[in-house]
Amino acid sequence: MFKKQPILTISIPTYNRPAQIARLLQGILPQLVSDVEVVIRDDSTTNETETIIRQLFNQFNKSEQLSYFKGDKLGMDRATLFVVEKARGKYVWTFGDDDEMAPGAIQHVIELISSHPNISFMWANYTCIDVPGSIGWSAEERFFKDGNEALEILSNKMTLLSTFIFKKENAMKAWKIAEKHIGSWWSIMALVLESMADGDVYFLKGPYVINHLEEHGSSYFELWAQIFGINLSNVFNDFRARFSRRAMRRFFVKHFATVWRGILVNKARYPVGVVRSGFLRKLFSLYWTFPEFWVALPFFLMPRWLILPFYKGYKVFFDHRQLKILKSK
Repeated sequence: MFKKQPILTISIPTYNRPAQIARLLQGILPQLVSDVEVVIRDDSTTNETETIIRQLFNQFNKSEQLSYFKGDKLGMDRATLFVVEKARGKYVWTFGDDDEMAPGAIQHVIELISSHPNISFMWANYTCIDVPGSIGWSAEERFFKDGNEALEILSNKMTLLSTFIFKKENAMKAWKIAEKHIGSWWSIMALVLESMADGDVYFLKGPYVINHLEEHGSSYFELWAQIFGINLSNVFNDFRARFSRRAMRRFFVKHFATVWRGILVNKARYPVGVVRSGFLRKLFSLYWTFPEFWVALPFFLMPRWLILPFYKGYKVFFDHRQLKILKSK
């Protein structure tokens, strides 16, 4: 048990992913130093995940640095807020149970916190193991000028739970806003945006996060569109007063570009990928002032057979770009 406040808490919500969280902890535990704790909320329907977690912490002799909680399923938002609230660390690093932490990550974060106590938010760069050569942002490690620059640059890259490291004291100022968005999948974004607007913001080059893609299939299409197309934007709208007009516009333009392309790809891949009129009305209410919406609208209304040629062209371009990346390495 900690005699003083930990410097860092790694907060992990998990649900029925014993193999994935075992993989994650096997990367975290060898890095775990004395002033770092791990908080886990386990909503799994069996005891398999708990058994694996406790065995691994015992194996690495780190049991005293674990705060483990098990209960009925809370859902993504409530479980994530739960592990943040339970965190005793000065800083919190949220982590998805299906990602991995690269070696050296914790040591680097602790060194930065110790040498730059005014850091309010750090964004940890990532790579996707299923997309060879991919990286979140190709740039040198540095401080952003302010939260506005960070928002402009990161924008649509800020959708991975495992990339968020924030000072808890600052983030908790937005707790009521976070609770307002429970059920959206994006309650955590309220804490992230508050941290970005309330102190120094830093880019961790790494990459320190290894992301694993999941194939969800056609049944996930409408949920994905709602979560990314509508819900995330609603959280950002609550922070318009905290960021410059330019930064917010850059976010919405880049984010909408990602959303509408994702919708078209799903429509092309899955015959059931239909954009319902109610969803289009919601998109209209959020983005109608952006010229990009009117460019995308005809594509939304196209039948699938017309979209397929565009998708095939996109696939050829994407595959060619990945081949160039691999050859350059």
